[in-house]
Amino acid sequence: MSIGSALVLIALGVLFYLRPKVFFITMKVCGVLVVVGALGFGAWYGYGKYKESHPKSWLSSFRPNSKQTQLEGIALGARKVDVTVALGKPTTEDDNGRRLTWQKDTKTVIVQFYDLSGLSKAQLEQVLAAKEIDKRYELYESFNPPPKVSLICVIDSNNPIYSDEELFDLHLGSSEKDMIDKVGQETEISVSDDGLRKSVSYPDLQVAFELSERKITKLCVSTHAVKYIKEYDEKAEAQAKLEKKQAEETAAAEEAERLKRQAELEANARAKKLREAEEARANEGFDDRLRTGKTTPADLEEVKKMAGRFCAKKNDDRYTTTNGYFYNQCVESRVRDILAGNL
Repeated sequence: MSIGSALVLIALGVLFYLRPKVFFITMKVCGVLVVVGALGFGAWYGYGKYKESHPKSWLSSFRPNSKQTQLEGIALGARKVDVTVALGKPTTEDDNGRRLTWQKDTKTVIVQFYDLSGLSKAQLEQVLAAKEIDKRYELYESFNPPPKVSLICVIDSNNPIYSDEELFDLHLGSSEKDMIDKVGQETEISVSDDGLRKSVSYPDLQVAFELSERKITKLCVSTHAVKYIKEYDEKAEAQAKLEKKQAEETAAAEEAERLKRQAELEANARAKKLREAEEARANEGFDDRLRTGKTTPADLEEVKKMAGRFCAKKNDDRYTTTNGYFYNQCVESRVRDILAGNL
């Protein structure tokens, strides 16, 4: 017997002797694997359900906590001269020079100078107490504070997704989901009056984003929440819809009334035409019958009508009442004259 064969026989003998222990160990290992697999599956399933019920991604737990203080090389609180030195002469000036716009190729830079830090406490309370934004601007302007940058916004109409401007790794063209993942759920929201855009502000980070069709279309750094001067108003929209519906109902009612009147006029015209045709048929040969004395009951009725019309036209107060004595006498006399051929 060779040495190899001897070793194989020895190994088989050892396994035969230890077979109960090997089976027990194998079962323990399998049990541990089953438990670990069940725990792993439970963790995976639970995490999936958590993501479904919490749209905010787990990445948002690493939300930045530092404020953004500048954009396009312009810092919040900067003087107006600092801005013009950096960006040059503005393309347009609005709001008495407190809103400047630079148009460079496809990029638009907007800078506003409504820094509230230049107001006293009483002035600030008065400005913030105004509910309408344009009223706030009016009050702010009346206090004539020094112009300091309070808002910087950037727009790029050409391939915005490739814009080099970023705020917390968000750029023009980033999705709304990316925004929520990076800086958290929306806190301050303003919707434009046409209902097509919304401005989302994060005052604690001093940033704001304008979104349209779930894409970022404007990046802003601001000392305050950015809101539209004319915001979307559900009550106003409901009132507009109601007025539109009422106008449509009124127009429909007027059209129905017009069609009804037109139908009545057409019906009256047809009836008149039929009466005239019937009268023409009834009067056919009327003169001949009068001359020959072969009048019909219908002819007599027609004679009475003719006499009545004649007497009603007489310029005499005695004939004003068609059922009066003189009127009836006139009709009878007229009928006799017609039948006798004296007329």
